[in-house]
Amino acid sequence: REYHGRNTKDNNRDDPLRSGSATRRSRAARHRQGRQGRHERRHGRRSRRMDGESGLDLDEVYPDIRSAHDDKYPPTDTERLLSNAKSLRTHDYQLIEELPYDVNNCPPTPPENYPISWPALDVLNNWNTDDTTDNHSHRVHQGICRFDAITEHDKALAYRNAEVPFVIRDDPAVLPTVERWNMPDYLPSILGEERTYRTDMASSNQLMFFRMNEHGHKPKNWEEPTKIVDMTYPEWLEKANDPDPHALDPDRTHWYFRLNAKSTLRDNYLYKELPFFDPVESFYIVDPDGARGINCRFGMRGNTGENHFDASRNFIALLSGERRYLLSHPNQCKNLALY
Repeated sequence: REYHGRNTKDNNRDDPLRSGSATRRSRAARHRQGRQGRHERRHGRRSRRMDGESGLDLDEVYPDIRSAHDDKYPPTDTERLLSNAKSLRTHDYQLIEELPYDVNNCPPTPPENYPISWPALDVLNNWNTDDTTDNHSHRVHQGICRFDAITEHDKALAYRNAEVPFVIRDDPAVLPTVERWNMPDYLPSILGEERTYRTDMASSNQLMFFRMNEHGHKPKNWEEPTKIVDMTYPEWLEKANDPDPHALDPDRTHWYFRLNAKSTLRDNYLYKELPFFDPVESFYIVDPDGARGINCRFGMRGNTGENHFDASRNFIALLSGERRYLLSHPNQCKNLALY
């Protein structure tokens, strides 16, 4: 589950692991049908990103915006970047119980029965997924190892090669993006004030993935659990930061803002913003031929990505906020009511 997080996922095929995730944070929507973004998806090419009636070409001004930022905030100053990343962490969660291994000091290779798991009801009774306050237990069910990217890279690589889940922190390749995307003026400057982007909208905090059958037949009285709307980044941000404590209650409208880039369009600004997801063999890209692109998700308080599985190998970079994931082992698929 995610809490007001900016999340980026790289899709790489053939991952044996399955996951369920959820999100938190929301905002009001403007309905605008498809337009340019859908035209690009149909024809498999990228047209210029124009910022509404102003006529500003966002792709043309992007290099200058990025260069000015990097001149002011050198992306090689690792000490500054680490300090910034650590300042963004607002909670220190403790384990619900002692484990056979220390998740913060894991062995060089995955231990037996890794990762430890618990009955789903134990996890949910300890921290209800609809609880977006800070009143829930800060003792959590975590069986997944957490590695420091600088000092424990070899361990993380061993777990990656074993195809098991883990968390890696403070990667110097990722930290410059974390700094840029947490500066109030940066994302509006590269995404525009009027340019709209594809956004999921639901009448509650439950954002459920669905796909119509090939014939498009709908059950009687069935309604789509989510709708696709077009929304500007400033519109989404206003909704996500709504000061009304009840604006994002579970039964209120929630939005899930998206940015996407196909791996065949590597000149896309997202690949310049997230170079660690470039489709070349690396720590994060195991099979470049299987890379399908980058999916960025901007969550709101309460957003819940309903139970699902991804049929590809994923690396997820959390760039801001908090996000909670509930992961299930593939041997639990028969218990998850997946269709």
